[in-house]
Amino acid sequence: MPANEPPFQNLWGVTYGGLILAGFNNQVTALVLNEISNTAADLNYIGLAFSYLGSNASTVFEDANGNTGLAKLMAAQISALQNASKLWF
Repeated sequence: MPANEPPFQNLWGVTYGGLILAGFNNQVTALVLNEISNTAADLNYIGLAFSYLGSNASTVFEDANGNTGLAKLMAAQISALQNASKLWF
């Protein structure tokens, strides 16, 4: 970063973009939940999904070392952020 640029020049742009993205995400989520709530079968499927997640949390999330599950995905993302040569694009 050049010395004459403010250190937080892009902070407001990133913050504003995140807020806009979150707003759109909330609208989409609200529409989906509204449609799901129209039938009891859909509500039952959502309940089953949360039940499955709760009863199989160790399979889904796995260990803190990042060997399997979502923990492995997060470990790979952190590794790529720390070493740009691991990025695939």
